[in-house]
Amino acid sequence: MCAHPIGKVEAIPVDGGEFVPTRPYLKVGDAGGTVVLWDAGKEQALKVPMSKLRIVPADKRPASCG
Repeated sequence: MCAHPIGKVEAIPVDGGEFVPTRPYLKVGDAGGTVVLWDAGKEQALKVPMSKLRIVPADKRPASCG
């Protein structure tokens, strides 16, 4: 899936790594206003406030989310 930032990327707090909007992610889950995204390229999970993202599902993993 693609996760597009709402506002400036630099203003989004991320726990666990760097959020790159052009990179596709796997949505692992969400709770308490936080979404967990799996970055397959970096093999790490990112925790991001759900209110800062617009999540766009994809049937197949896109090469890029640009």
